[in-house]
Amino acid sequence: MSHYPVLVIGDDVDGQLAPYHEFECTGEDDQFIQAIHVTDEYRKRYETGVTTRWRNTNGRLCPDWKKGRVPVEVPVKEIYSFRDYCETHCGLAILGKKRKPDLKKKHKFGWCRINANGDVLEIVTRTNPDAKWDWYEVGGRWDGYFRLKPGVVSEANEEDDIANRKANIEPQVKALLTNMLEGGDVTLEDGVQEKRPNTANRCLKRNVDIETMRLEAANEAREYWRKCAEVIRGETWIPWSEVLKKPDYPDRLEHYRTFYWSQPPIDRLQEANLLPLWGAKPDELLGITEEEYVEDAINGALAPYAFVRDSKWTALGEVGYWGLSRDDMSSREWNKKFREMFDDLPDDTLLTLIDCHI
Repeated sequence: MSHYPVLVIGDDVDGQLAPYHEFECTGEDDQFIQAIHVTDEYRKRYETGVTTRWRNTNGRLCPDWKKGRVPVEVPVKEIYSFRDYCETHCGLAILGKKRKPDLKKKHKFGWCRINANGDVLEIVTRTNPDAKWDWYEVGGRWDGYFRLKPGVVSEANEEDDIANRKANIEPQVKALLTNMLEGGDVTLEDGVQEKRPNTANRCLKRNVDIETMRLEAANEAREYWRKCAEVIRGETWIPWSEVLKKPDYPDRLEHYRTFYWSQPPIDRLQEANLLPLWGAKPDELLGITEEEYVEDAINGALAPYAFVRDSKWTALGEVGYWGLSRDDMSSREWNKKFREMFDDLPDDTLLTLIDCHI
């Protein structure tokens, strides 16, 4: 389960995101739901799968745990018939050979059709093969995504305005309460702190302070690159992409992970606390000049994980507006192309930043 930012370009945010809902979570049975035949897949899982049983002191296998019982991996087909596996183990609703599925309730998410002898005839799952999210909200973890130009009042909806006001007032309230607890005099000035820059999660493109956002990204990138350069000392290392090509990589995963992260330049970056705890990508610093690194930061200053335009979803490594496949695009290329697309948008384009969860 994870969160990621998605930029919806244009009006009707809900309508543009609708084609990408995860049916199993939303329950919205609409035109985006397909009935997919998966009989062969389930049969393969039945033939090769294992399940856990508990062996008691008498050697008998039991379905649940009790003190003294030992867990044992047992082939699924030794426990269930194929029909029972589908119904009991996988939770599929059974459907008679000539019966119509009840798409409102019992068979809403799929079924296992059987004949009079109990033989499985077909297994169908109903899903949205294009699912990208199970729920979303405006802003969310990326609240205040867009910095607005000086003097611009947020054109966000009421919820966004409340979020922005809350972000600005919380430090003041905290300071006031602290002063009260310490027995000091309470005045409004006690709670005044530097306000959060004027931001929004939804606004017109013309009101985004693009220049400032890109300048800040450039300054941060330049400072970071220089700190890393001092630690790297002009040395190189084997990138992760090359490690993945090792023929025995799948069987020696931990060995190669240790090898990669222990390479001297990467090790020093970690020691200097220049790599984040999660999602660190030291290879982004490999063989790139300061100016190239800064340019990439400028290009990516407003780039989200994905964007939706005219109800079409485009994300890094997926075929979208640019017709490129997963192997054709690097994160640097994504940032560059996103900037080109963004800069070409009309100034009156509505932009909405969505926090998607999947």
